[in-house]
Amino acid sequence: MKPRYLYLFFMMIFFSCTKDITPLFKDNRTIWEKVKGKYKVYDSLGSYLYEMDIIHIPFSLSSPDTLKFLNFDNDFVYTRSQSTNLPENLIGFVSPFPTKDKNNKSWSLFNSSSGGIYDNKWRNDTIRMCFNKHNTPWWPSESVPYLDTIIKQIAVKQY
Repeated sequence: MKPRYLYLFFMMIFFSCTKDITPLFKDNRTIWEKVKGKYKVYDSLGSYLYEMDIIHIPFSLSSPDTLKFLNFDNDFVYTRSQSTNLPENLIGFVSPFPTKDKNNKSWSLFNSSSGGIYDNKWRNDTIRMCFNKHNTPWWPSESVPYLDTIIKQIAVKQY
């Protein structure tokens, strides 16, 4: 092959590999619209735990975007407004204080910052959840065992 053609050959290879690929369509949904759906939740070792639904309640003049968690931690149903001031894709799991479980027992649920890779962010249809769950103020009066723990779970969206 002549040097001139060899040069052209390498230039074609170089420029063909650096092209930007444009998506066929642009997804204009908000992060909260993408998050809504049915999820299967697993523990940190990959064992199946339960199913959870997340419902999106759109922004209105009286309230910000809100997510309703059905069967959160296989025990809770609550609604949580989501802040646009949080880092990108971060989901707020903080529940109203206190939150009642299926057995009408009181709990406190809040985001944990000690989760390592469990950062409560929605990525590629997966939420790596890390939250604190405790019943410190209520366990004696409600006659339940004391619990104060950090829970790590992985929720995978189902289609």
